[in-house]
Amino acid sequence: MKKLLQISSILLLMLVSKGAFANFINVQNTTLTGQNTTAGLNNVANFIQVQYDLSWNNSWRDSINWDGAWVFVKYRIGSGNWTHAHLDAANFVNGTGTLNTIRVAPPTINTGYLPAAGINTGAFVYRAAGGTGTFSVTGQQLRWLYGQQSVTDAQALTAQLRVFAVEMVFIPQGNYFLGDNSNTANDFYDGSSNAVQITGTAFSTTIFAYNQGSMSARVHGNLGLDNNNDGLLQVWPTDNSNYPCGWKSFWMMKYEISQGQYVDFLNTLTYDQQTTRMPGGNINTVNFNIQTGTTTDPNRYTIRVGTIGSSPSVPRVFITVRPDRANNFMNWQDGSAYADWAGLRPHTELEFEKAARGFDS
Repeated sequence: MKKLLQISSILLLMLVSKGAFANFINVQNTTLTGQNTTAGLNNVANFIQVQYDLSWNNSWRDSINWDGAWVFVKYRIGSGNWTHAHLDAANFVNGTGTLNTIRVAPPTINTGYLPAAGINTGAFVYRAAGGTGTFSVTGQQLRWLYGQQSVTDAQALTAQLRVFAVEMVFIPQGNYFLGDNSNTANDFYDGSSNAVQITGTAFSTTIFAYNQGSMSARVHGNLGLDNNNDGLLQVWPTDNSNYPCGWKSFWMMKYEISQGQYVDFLNTLTYDQQTTRMPGGNINTVNFNIQTGTTTDPNRYTIRVGTIGSSPSVPRVFITVRPDRANNFMNWQDGSAYADWAGLRPHTELEFEKAARGFDS
């Protein structure tokens, strides 16, 4: 790791006194340390280290793939809105405990509808060597480039900060088969009636996708998606030349979004944003379930209003007594909103097929 420059602030305890806990993944002891202001007062180059302890159960790494955690940071200044912290691609600290690798995710390609280029929204943390069992590290650090976000030196020291983690699984690069020898509605096929092997070198491979019995699109190997079906692979919005076709490696969530994770999500939104993400609508009564609007918990759903809020300036605070239980009553918009909040994206159908079937050489 690069040596830290001048250290002017040591271990400033943030407001998160209890760990974020979901699916047995646990983030605790979040602090700030190592503020660097040598570039000048409130300079865009100033930064501070975000330190935390991270653990989860049933971790593994073998010769094929491994699990890990997607770690990201949210902050807010005073009573302002929660914002995604921009992270340095380097200058992290692995901490002590399980030998691990940290890979800060590269910036997303800027196509006008995705996060702007140059923004690192999180990091993958995973075992650096083979092994199984509990993953546990203390004193891990990511560098928050707060100066790039117009946060002053004084604000950085007093900011409310939360570190979140989601358990993930790494799906390795490799060939796989798509389709199951059928060309009826909603099936993938090769133009005849055969499954298609997706390979990294098959640039001419064309996968036909049926929708209600008629061809709707052609997917070309690992190159992208031919939305307008003209046989040419062009750029968005005509086509999507960066469409993830599953051949390349990717990460997926290990588990469903849990009720604890969804509560964490809701508790960093504005009041009106919360309302759009509540399955029962605008519920604002203490101890009322946000699906039923009553004090009953239907179908194992236990998210309730802990503290009322008011539109637009005071968000509610939500609670759940079953944070590790899968979060039901979610629609596609809820899932994509959670992914966007976490700095992730929904996986594509082809990536799901690859993950479910496994790869084949």
